[in-house]
Amino acid sequence: DERVARLEAVTGGDIEAIVHRLTAARLDEQQRRMDEAVGDMLSRISKLSQSVTVSVEELTQDAKKDRVRMHRAEERLAETQQQLTTSSVASRELTNRVGLVEESVGDLRRAAEAADLSARVNRDKRADSAMAA
Repeated sequence: DERVARLEAVTGGDIEAIVHRLTAARLDEQQRRMDEAVGDMLSRISKLSQSVTVSVEELTQDAKKDRVRMHRAEERLAETQQQLTTSSVASRELTNRVGLVEESVGDLRRAAEAADLSARVNRDKRADSAMAA
């Protein structure tokens, strides 16, 4: 009681009002700190959101580019397959032609051999005729 009386004397007698003001000041300071913390968090969230948005946009652009590259690669693959098919057909045609040429060369050799044999037979006959005459 003595302390309360001294405190009332020093403060002008209205302890309740002083306690109320101190409590209000503390609450105001706590509210200010909370507001700052919330503001900082909102700022961080906004920055993160912007960063995520940029990252998503970059990934979307990369995916579009990848799709275009994939489409081009598929087109080149189709062209290559077509060229391979064409080359395969041409190769078969050339193989057939080579076979025909080889057959023709064989026929020509046989004809040349037959002509050579015929020429020898004719020479021999002429030689025999010349000797008989």
